[in-house]
Amino acid sequence: MKFWKHIIKTHFIAAVLMIMAGLLAIFSIWDDSAVRDEMPHIVSGYSYLTKQDYRVNPEHPPLIKELAAVPLLFQSVYFPEQDPAWKDHVNDQWDLGDKFLYKYGNDADRMLFWARIPMILIFLLGGWVLYRFAEKITKRRETALIALLLFLFSPNLMAHGRFITTDMGITAFTVFALYSYYLYLERPNWKRMLFAGLIFGLAQLAKFSVFLLIPTFLVIGALYGLGVYRKGKSKIALHQMFLQIGKAIVIMAIGYVLVGVWYTFTMWNMPLAVQHQLINESLTPNDLGKINAPYYLNKMTDFPLTRPYAQYLLGFLMVTAHATGGHTTYFFGEVGKNWPDYFVFAYLLKEPIASQILFYFAGIIFTLILVKVLKSWSKGKNHKLLNAYWLQTNAVLIGYFFFAFLIFFMASVNKLQLGIRYILPVFPFIYLFTAYMLSIFWEHFEGKKQVWARFFTIGILSLLLIWVVGSNILVFPSYLAYFNETIGGPKEGYKYLVDSNLDWGQDLIRLRQFMDDNNIPYVKIDYFGGGNLDYYLNGRYQVWGFDKKPTSGWFAISASAIQWNSLNPPSQGSYHWLTDYYKPVAQIGYSIFVYHVPEN
Repeated sequence: MKFWKHIIKTHFIAAVLMIMAGLLAIFSIWDDSAVRDEMPHIVSGYSYLTKQDYRVNPEHPPLIKELAAVPLLFQSVYFPEQDPAWKDHVNDQWDLGDKFLYKYGNDADRMLFWARIPMILIFLLGGWVLYRFAEKITKRRETALIALLLFLFSPNLMAHGRFITTDMGITAFTVFALYSYYLYLERPNWKRMLFAGLIFGLAQLAKFSVFLLIPTFLVIGALYGLGVYRKGKSKIALHQMFLQIGKAIVIMAIGYVLVGVWYTFTMWNMPLAVQHQLINESLTPNDLGKINAPYYLNKMTDFPLTRPYAQYLLGFLMVTAHATGGHTTYFFGEVGKNWPDYFVFAYLLKEPIASQILFYFAGIIFTLILVKVLKSWSKGKNHKLLNAYWLQTNAVLIGYFFFAFLIFFMASVNKLQLGIRYILPVFPFIYLFTAYMLSIFWEHFEGKKQVWARFFTIGILSLLLIWVVGSNILVFPSYLAYFNETIGGPKEGYKYLVDSNLDWGQDLIRLRQFMDDNNIPYVKIDYFGGGNLDYYLNGRYQVWGFDKKPTSGWFAISASAIQWNSLNPPSQGSYHWLTDYYKPVAQIGYSIFVYHVPEN
């Protein structure tokens, strides 16, 4: 009875944390305008469900966009199927998305609000599965609750867990896929294998970078098989290793069957000619060196069984080409396309300090364990915490580390360094690893009489967790703009990072509210985002730019627009004439700077 009471108690606390996080997420999106990537995602998801045509936004798999569009099926929504952006073009996603939301009488704010609800549910479900995962890994529900709290109240995860993008999709579905594989290895049977395969497939339908789960599953299978090693039994271990790798391949094959079926239904009404046009306009014969990708994809398109995989590979190759070309971005006073340390500093500045302290403490515990293991090995002994059996029971955790490393490494070397969102899948691993190391640390006090030490560690841990929750609540509702106290908080964040780290267009509605509250009739605006200026500021704005001559009046300038052009030579123009001589009257959600320049 005591055991079940303990389970109910911890599950109740987990439920309370999820309700708190859910309410914060829902209320924080109430006045958020569309961020940059939401326009193409929402229109493409709706077109997949209602038209079963995949001509829009093929560079992302369909699952997350379709889930976001489900609530729109229960609303009165007009889809502009006669507009040239849909009827005559392929992948005219930005124009079509803008028209779908703002130009044909749809209620954009209502559509965005309800389309974001499935994203929040994915975020919360990701936290719950991580909690159950941590229960299995740590064997302690208390430390599992720590992993859950760190996940749910991370300003970065909450920020991107509310928007119609694929970033929370890959983060949550990676957790789902690895946990389902863990459950299969825990008790292998065909039902659990099928379940793991289907979840793996859903993960592949969330974002293309989840393909990194392929080497991850192979590594996990190999480690699990080698975990049966006993002295003199190396042949058995090798046999088990290849057997487990084979089973991992079967799981992944099941997943890719689901990918093919899902794509087939998503593009059921898509004409062959449109798919061929999409391939030829999206790729060039030289994108993969000597491999003529459009030629082979067109061949696959003409064969019914491979047609859906042609569309899948098209998206994958488009993302690869995009990552190679990259985007210009701002980083610590520089403007460029790639910095190997970009995501290191993004983590240091945008992760709550309390979460970092816990992670570093976990790293210290791990280092001390590693030192003990090496000392044991130097004496010809095996340490109890690292042997073949430990390798088997922790194969999935090691595999998760491998996946997180691949994500971080790939993000650091490519040219798509637009925000911390590109390493979002690393965060659940950090929280799981932290919980695991804390559980090992806590075992040190089991059965010992140092009551003072137990209470001291509980007190420090409680303060750090309160700090994490406080960091979340204090930045509400501007989660995207969160920066920690090392640089002075979100108000100073624009000096170091912009784009989706801070300014993605989420504050246009708040700008309108500020204008109403302060009787500002008209602004000159340079806005970066997914909101439509006519829709929100109709007749009250003039589009502005860094290349225009200085003048007087009210100005609303996105932080990204200021920083992207901050290093321009005088001949090209910049906003130095404004930012160097005038202080902003307000920072709208930390992302839009409002200035007033009086007449001379």
